[in-house]
Amino acid sequence: MEPLFQNSHVIKLKDRDFVMDPNGTGPGSVKLRNKDFVGKDGYIMAFWQSCPHCRTKEDFWDYLATQFNRNPQYQRENFLIAILDIEDPEAQQVVRQLEITGVPRFFHVISDPNNPRLAKIVDYQGDLSIEGLLGAVCNHSAKGNLCGFDSKRLRPPAIGH
Repeated sequence: MEPLFQNSHVIKLKDRDFVMDPNGTGPGSVKLRNKDFVGKDGYIMAFWQSCPHCRTKEDFWDYLATQFNRNPQYQRENFLIAILDIEDPEAQQVVRQLEITGVPRFFHVISDPNNPRLAKIVDYQGDLSIEGLLGAVCNHSAKGNLCGFDSKRLRPPAIGH
């Protein structure tokens, strides 16, 4: 079985990409400090390689990463797509801190206008569709990221269940 996201444009996160509150747990106790996300919003998908439900979302997640992480036409949208492999030995501290017990699990990254080097991490419980994901960014972004974006320009592959 080929590893998930092997040749993908997703940003692969590790413990070093996070700041963790030693006195707390859950998404509220973690901030993202990845250099690519400075001043940007986005999403993280936590997954593990053998998860069948994660595999059904790989093409969709990779499509979003290809468009927003690499396509110059969309880079001005200040929006990125990342992953967190919960089996990666270099990601175990953040996996524990975020209390990730089931996958796939999605986190919304919300940039902090007061400190662009840090971003808030919150659980994303919304719709896994272009409209749902991008609409949530617009609704929570202090800078209005993606509010003027026409999601009809994107043609993602269908998400399996």
